[in-house]
Amino acid sequence: DEKKRIEVFKELEDNCKFFKENGFEVGAWTWTFWVKNNNKFRNMRSITGTEIKESMCPTDNEFVEFAADYISDIAKCGVDLIMFDDDFRYGFLSETPACLCDRHIEIINSITGETSTREELQKYITTGGKNKFRDAYLKANGDAFRNFAYAIRTVVNKVNPQIRIGACACMTSWDIDGTDAYELAKILAGDTKPFVRL
Repeated sequence: DEKKRIEVFKELEDNCKFFKENGFEVGAWTWTFWVKNNNKFRNMRSITGTEIKESMCPTDNEFVEFAADYISDIAKCGVDLIMFDDDFRYGFLSETPACLCDRHIEIINSITGETSTREELQKYITTGGKNKFRDAYLKANGDAFRNFAYAIRTVVNKVNPQIRIGACACMTSWDIDGTDAYELAKILAGDTKPFVRL
């Protein structure tokens, strides 16, 4: 809703100015992949195939562009920090972890050199010992999160490279996300001091 977006950012800018004039460091705390009433971007899917409504997959380049533009607008309001909420994760969004959307499956298959189905990948990811399919799943997840973090840092640097960006960690920030909160904090931070909400 473009009209509402303009109003919200104007209010954020006014509030930011007020608090900074009164000696406060100001941060904005925002969703990462959550989009209400989505009908434009690709939703995450659990490894059993359930579409996770309102959680966008960061392999969707159009969504990443939208998110980067949105975060750029937050940065333009004059904040000192931006923190992503704990939806910066693949776990605990549905009955099983994400993401096995069609694009994730394509990426995993390109890594393994196979043509595995969602059902086959689900089995390889969740059972047995170490295998190339689980490794590829973790790599695809981690790469998508790293690419998203780099995209956000890049647009914020164009506004103000001194703005610190961090995220809230979740349990899966240390395992199935394919990266960890420490690595993402460093990417999001750029040349600023990294931070994570544990």
